[in-house]
Order: sequence, then structure tokens, then C-alpha cells
Amino acid sequence: MEVGTTRRSDKRAYLFHWCWLIGLSKAKPSEATTMLGVDIEWNHGDAEKSKKGAKEMIDGFGLAVPPNSTNAPALHSNHIRGKAIDMNVSWTGTIKIKKKDGTEESVLFMGNVNNNTKLHAVGASYGVKKLTTDAPHWSLDGH
Repeated sequence: MEVGTTRRSDKRAYLFHWCWLIGLSKAKPSEATTMLGVDIEWNHGDAEKSKKGAKEMIDGFGLAVPPNSTNAPALHSNHIRGKAIDMNVSWTGTIKIKKKDGTEESVLFMGNVNNNTKLHAVGASYGVKKLTTDAPHWSLDGH
């Protein structure tokens, strides 16, 4: 298991959100809001330069992008409240995992964790729910 992100500041969430949207051409740099305490210029005066800068941030932050994540990182996230974790979980073949009630579940590894409903059920038994549009994201409510 590789943990990517647990708690994040609202400033980091802001940077994640807008670089993802701009870098993937889902928003124009001019649409980005400002945030007190974050000194950044999203609009570089040229759409491609702005997009390139945002893509560099996506890569630098290691953000999940389509097809692994189809949602922009949230501005108001469970990560800010310390109620979410981004993690990559992998193993070989099938493993047995105990649910909270003590029963065992045989779970086959799937390259796309968003499709692994058996793993989601194990997590849910502990109160950790999978956001199935964002490969690494798990939280208290699935958002």
C-alpha cells in the first residue's frame, strides 16, 4: 500500500483543484478564483502556456487524472477535515481480508480499484468508503 495524501490544507486543495481543471482543459485560466494567501497567476497570457504550467503542477503533485480520476480535486474536501486518504493498494492474485465483523472476504486484485466492489465492501465494513470516480480516494462518506 502506498499512501499519497491524508490531510491537506485548504490552500493545497485550491492548487490541486485549479491546476487539474486548467491542465486538463476543463476550465480556462480566467475562470480560476483567487485565494487569500496563495500568490499564483493561472493566466500566463497564452492558453497553451497556462495549460502547460498547470500540467507541470499536476505532475509535480502526482494527481490522478483520467481514466483513474474523472473528478477535479475538490475545493472543500474531506482531506481538509482529515477524513479522507488517497492510497494505492496492490497485491498479487487473491487475498483473504477480514471485515470488521471478523468474516473473511476473498478479494482478487484488479488493476482498476474503482471496479473492485469486494474491496469496497471490506473498507465500508470499517467505515471507509470508496469514491469510484477517483482511483486513490477513500473517505468517511465516499466523497
